[in-house]
Amino acid sequence: MAWIKPYETKDRRNGKPVKSYVVIWKEPAWDEFGLPIPADPARPGGRKKQVQQQETYPNREAAEARRDELNAARHTTGTSALATARKAGDLPYGYYARAWLDSLQVKVAQGRLKQSTLDGYEQILQRYALKRFGAKAIAAITPRDCEEFLSALVRQQSRQGTQGDVLSPATVKHAWGTFRRVLKYALRHDAIPSNAADRVDYDTNRATGDHEEFEHNPLTAEQVARLSAAVAGGGIPAGQPDLPAYPVYALMVDFLAYTGLRASENAGLEVHDLEFHTAPAGKSLRPGKPTRKTPVTALGQTPDSLAPNTIRCTVHIRRTKSRKNTGTPGEPHGSPVRRSPSAASEPCPSRPGWPPGCTPTSTADRAVIRPYTTHARPSPPRPCGPAARTVAGTEPRGSATPCRWTGPSRWPWERSTTPSSARRSSRWGCPPLLPPYRRNPPRPPVPHSPPSPRRAAYACTTCGTPSR
Repeated sequence: MAWIKPYETKDRRNGKPVKSYVVIWKEPAWDEFGLPIPADPARPGGRKKQVQQQETYPNREAAEARRDELNAARHTTGTSALATARKAGDLPYGYYARAWLDSLQVKVAQGRLKQSTLDGYEQILQRYALKRFGAKAIAAITPRDCEEFLSALVRQQSRQGTQGDVLSPATVKHAWGTFRRVLKYALRHDAIPSNAADRVDYDTNRATGDHEEFEHNPLTAEQVARLSAAVAGGGIPAGQPDLPAYPVYALMVDFLAYTGLRASENAGLEVHDLEFHTAPAGKSLRPGKPTRKTPVTALGQTPDSLAPNTIRCTVHIRRTKSRKNTGTPGEPHGSPVRRSPSAASEPCPSRPGWPPGCTPTSTADRAVIRPYTTHARPSPPRPCGPAARTVAGTEPRGSATPCRWTGPSRWPWERSTTPSSARRSSRWGCPPLLPPYRRNPPRPPVPHSPPSPRRAAYACTTCGTPSR
């Protein structure tokens, strides 16, 4: 039952507060399929969960009119009192949508329907139909409601493409067909006398309209062979400029021509999608299909491609949408797919030690020689790529830092016009192990202060140059 509750606002009129009137009523809470949610999950047939709704009106007359409308709607079909509805026509559209999906699950178990098709039906219902008709009684859906729903689909903005694009005709066709199938299911169960969607003038057949009719011009086997040879770099007529050779793409031309794969399917093809097997004579390649004998030519010879025990390849095509939202192993479903780390970000297995003949010593006390030791680290070695921090002085106190041969010099006293390879050769008296890496051009020398004792903690015993 609905009631009115007045409130005083902060606005003033003739020195008196202006009142607003709130219409309050309660109705059952519904799930995404329009079914009432039980208050106690252990008792699905018991009392239903109630939610409070309210609407604000500026005057009492409008509030009273809305209150009377809500109270009168409690005694008619297709209202918010779905928990007490006993007739089949009073059940919501979402109830029959759920029942229709459950009936299709039987076809999936029998192998007559794909699970991906059933998942697509459920996604279309949740995205388009259930938002508008989920809580509406199935018997209260009129042809006018169906026409408005179809008009809204045609004008609905698409989430893909540029700004202002609407849903494609194929998307509208799938959404309308799925909505219509639920009404057809309710008609079969005597919930409605007729299907309201059948009385809407909408044809799902594709029309040409003002567009010119497309004519198929498939390539012959000879043309495919010439195209493949041209991509491979051969078969160019005399006098024509030579084209770059791509043998791998030439193989792809033959593969696409004789398998019938689309460009997107070929781009998403993986190694495990190819299955090689032999097909003995008199055996069926597809399970559940009748056995076919190996054909022969007019001379009584079996073609080489159809001979017994010939190795054949079966291509398993998985749609692009089945590859989306697969997530990362070990993470919840729907998480974004993470790309594998590049070679530059992979940690190095080990770090190079000091060059032969060079022993790290302390510049503060040359008499004390500290042997090079490797301390245990709580984490794996850091990468040696361009993003690696190859600056000395960032290690914990007491840990030895070996020479690093990847990355440019980072210290101020090493910033000079001398090439990095020459400095390394003169420093250690030996050629560098790896070529120097320069991501940015060398910067000109800048004035600097002498290095701190901590940064110059280790030096070469041969030349005395501090290590990085």
